[in-house]
Amino acid sequence: MPYSSDYLKRMIEQFGEFLLGIKRLAEGEQYAEALEAIDAAFKESLGMDSKFINDAPVDYLVLMTSVGRVGDVDKTMVLADLLNAEAEVYEMQGDYTQSNRRYQVALEVLTTVVSRLSHKPTDEHIERIDQFVSKLVEDDSSGGVPFETKPNLFQIYERVGRFDSAENILYEMLDEVAAEDEPMVGQSGIAFYERLLKLSDYELETGGLPRAEVAEGLRELTE
Repeated sequence: MPYSSDYLKRMIEQFGEFLLGIKRLAEGEQYAEALEAIDAAFKESLGMDSKFINDAPVDYLVLMTSVGRVGDVDKTMVLADLLNAEAEVYEMQGDYTQSNRRYQVALEVLTTVVSRLSHKPTDEHIERIDQFVSKLVEDDSSGGVPFETKPNLFQIYERVGRFDSAENILYEMLDEVAAEDEPMVGQSGIAFYERLLKLSDYELETGGLPRAEVAEGLRELTE
């Protein structure tokens, strides 16, 4: 039975208030209480406690949060928001190993699910993804965005028309990929530039990658 828009609105508001409550607890240095509340929220909303979620393989988390109707990523967004809240609590305590692990898991699950959507990702999806990317890039101790997350991130940025961001991810992959896999990544880059050359100048300019830069990128990969 579909939920009414009023019901969904109330649920979103309540979840937002919950996250604000967690932030207040953490700011008051009530870290144990904040983590206990997050753990309870994991159990209630996803049927899994925090330890299970943080020990589980990413593939399992993707499966458990995206088994609903096609294009339904509500559970994935809840998982990402709770992992983010938990990461922020650990960050406030100076435990960056625990916080970065949660940012990485949230980003990998979110990009995997969003990359499989049959429709264009929403602004909310991209906002969450950018949030986790920024967290990992800004913290030198995190090691940055994990390599295994980058192919989905590359695809998502192209799909939403952020061609300059997609190109940046492409070159990061080319720098980091194992030698035996470099030709495959290179072919993905060639295909990317060839797709872009079919677009209008306006679309390319809007996406931050003018035609001349697209042609130059293609030339570099094909020489």
